[in-house]
Amino acid sequence: MEIMSMVWGILILLSWAVVACIGCVYAYGWARAYKLESEARALLSEYKARCNGSNRFIFNEDVFQQSFPEHSMWARRKVWNRLVTTRAIERDPLDGEWSIR
Repeated sequence: MEIMSMVWGILILLSWAVVACIGCVYAYGWARAYKLESEARALLSEYKARCNGSNRFIFNEDVFQQSFPEHSMWARRKVWNRLVTTRAIERDPLDGEWSIR
């Protein structure tokens, strides 16, 4: 009987350890995505400062991927979607290309 209670105790501890590891991995991914978003917004503001109304900078997903190759695809996709929803980058009405104005 005592062996079974020890086995259950070990199983409970192992399950808590697995949950903690999954939480750490998720928190690390979230922190990387947050860092990527702040770097991308800094890059966008630098490009926007150079725009004067008549020109635009093409900023599509390929340019975004080439600008930040060290980040994972998951983080880039998450930040790209956030940039699109907050309208930090917009589609050009003439040719449909993602750009900064």
